[in-house]
Amino acid sequence: MARTLANKLNQSRNPIKILIPLKGWSEADREGDVLFDPESSQAFLESLEKSLKSDVGVVKVDYHINDKEFSQEAADIMISMLRGSG
Repeated sequence: MARTLANKLNQSRNPIKILIPLKGWSEADREGDVLFDPESSQAFLESLEKSLKSDVGVVKVDYHINDKEFSQEAADIMISMLRGSG
C-alpha cells in the first residue's frame, strides 16, 4: 500500500507534502483500539519514505489524524504552500 501511495505522489508535477499523523490514521487506529499497531504503522512509513522521490516533502507530526492540532498543522502547511513560502 505504501508503494502504491508513493507511486501516485511521485507523479505530481507540483510541489507536494504529505502529512504523517504519528499517533494514528483512523479512529480505530488510536492507542488501545482494534487497529492500533505501531509496528505496522512504522513499517508503512519506512516503506513510504523509501519509495518517495526526494522532492516529495514528508512532515511527521505527533498527533492523531482526528486531532484538532493535526488539522491546524495541515491548514498551516497548505497556507504556507499557497503563499509560496513552504
